[in-house]
Amino acid sequence: MARRVRRAAAPLRPSGPPPGKPGSYPSFLEGVPFDPNDVDRVCQTEAGGHAYRGITFPLEEAERTYLQVLVNVDAELAILDGFTRTLVLYLAAVVVAAAAASYLLSRRTLKPIVQNWKAQTEFVQNASHELRTPLAVVQATGELLLDHPESRIVDRFEDVNVITEETKRLARLVDSLMELSLDDAGRAQPNRQPVEVDGLVRDVAALYEDFVALQGKQVRFEPGFGGTVPADADRLRQLLAIVLDNAVKYTAAGDEIVVTTGAQGQKCFLTVVDTGCGIDPEDRERVFERFFRADKARSRATGGHGLGLSLAQSIVQAHGGTICLVANEPRGTVVTITLPR
Repeated sequence: MARRVRRAAAPLRPSGPPPGKPGSYPSFLEGVPFDPNDVDRVCQTEAGGHAYRGITFPLEEAERTYLQVLVNVDAELAILDGFTRTLVLYLAAVVVAAAAASYLLSRRTLKPIVQNWKAQTEFVQNASHELRTPLAVVQATGELLLDHPESRIVDRFEDVNVITEETKRLARLVDSLMELSLDDAGRAQPNRQPVEVDGLVRDVAALYEDFVALQGKQVRFEPGFGGTVPADADRLRQLLAIVLDNAVKYTAAGDEIVVTTGAQGQKCFLTVVDTGCGIDPEDRERVFERFFRADKARSRATGGHGLGLSLAQSIVQAHGGTICLVANEPRGTVVTITLPR
């Protein structure tokens, strides 16, 4: 019969003689399992509502006598439970915070993508609409010509002229779309060369003098820069032509268009000031959007597609400059273009 001697650590609840004598220990420890074949191994058990870590090993001086040592681990287990609860709580808080941060960051990251997607969809819709109108006119007019195959060109001059004008309009629209697509792709890099700004602006303004004079308007150039800037001369001419075209379209007889150049620090500025009808303040922020027209009926009458200022902005940005529109008091618009020197 194997005999065991138990030594227990506090807390103990003695129910007999003091625990210093062999065989004297609290009665609730009787429930601790004892297996003489399971020795030299640390195990955990419970007795009397307490948790213990214990080990059993044989005594060499007494045959079939075993010593079982028990250590109370209530405090350690309570610490581990508290740590586990704290870890789970903080882990849950971290997961919630990470999920919230991921959601906000994903929305912030996807916002420009969604905006670009919407802008692209709107661009395709607007382009399709702009292409549909002249194509419908060309198709209808062509069908009218086919209905009278015996007619001479001189008899159908108006119809032929309509087809020609709408074809030119389509060609201008396609060219504008191609330039914008190249700018978006970053493939339309300007060929920078030293450009004498005053001379270039004077030449472009001179092209409009006779044209606007026939409409009872006036173009005046006031040079003030007197230097050069690294730029693509052809694209600068296109830029000035777009701005001057708008100024001419939206001014009436008797109005004046003033083009000036000047220097401000390390920048060259060009301004085109007109005394026309101006732009409403709520529309001024959107004039650089593609296909946007403040007055669609008037823009169609003047042959505009709403792409001119978008192209102008692309040209200016490709040169590292800026373009902005403000009101010209008491009437008209001021377009200011700045370019690095």
